[in-house]
Amino acid sequence: MFGSLFRRQNETEWILAPKTYLRNAKENHTGKILLPQNCLQDLVSKQIEMPYTFKITAHKGVSYTHAGVHEFTAEVGEIVLPKWMHEQLALDRGAVEVTCTSFPKGQFIRLAPQSKSFLDIENPKASLEGALRNYQVLSEGDTISLYFEEEFRSIMFTVTEIRPKGEGISIIDTDLEVDFLPPADYEVGRVEEGDSLISELDHGICIKDKYFGDKVGLGVVFLESEK
Repeated sequence: MFGSLFRRQNETEWILAPKTYLRNAKENHTGKILLPQNCLQDLVSKQIEMPYTFKITAHKGVSYTHAGVHEFTAEVGEIVLPKWMHEQLALDRGAVEVTCTSFPKGQFIRLAPQSKSFLDIENPKASLEGALRNYQVLSEGDTISLYFEEEFRSIMFTVTEIRPKGEGISIIDTDLEVDFLPPADYEVGRVEEGDSLISELDHGICIKDKYFGDKVGLGVVFLESEK
């Protein structure tokens, strides 16, 4: 029974038992998983090119998400996931199916902050670039955890739109336009006039960035024009 559950489907597909990182682990604010060493051996033997990215499905394909890989140090037959990913997949004691796959380079994402504390970040562009470096793939509908080191806080964001359309996009080595919906707990009139990068518009909020078009780092561009 045990051997049947964790059998390898093919050289780039595995059925594994999910676990989560420790509660305070920084990996909980990433989009990266731990896989067993035998998965790496399979990928190398198949001559799959890096960076490795994966689709993770549960409940017979009802729920799914996508991930990069942190290390191949998990126990045989197991996969270690960030807490947000475990919740996204609505996992219980069932196994997950992990498939190595590739994604197109992303062009655009729209994020919905789950907390208005995002509006208090002093330099949202630089902070967002740093937080997104912990992700290789973004999927529409995922609610991810981003950790802002200078603020010493984590904030949940829902990915409400990606371009090009599809199951997921790669955000490695690509210029990515980023737009925001108002935070889930946003109140009209919360943003005050002044020199803040954040201003209030009729349709929501706008984050103006003096480094618009800057190619340094991740290449995140904050949209300035109204949709």
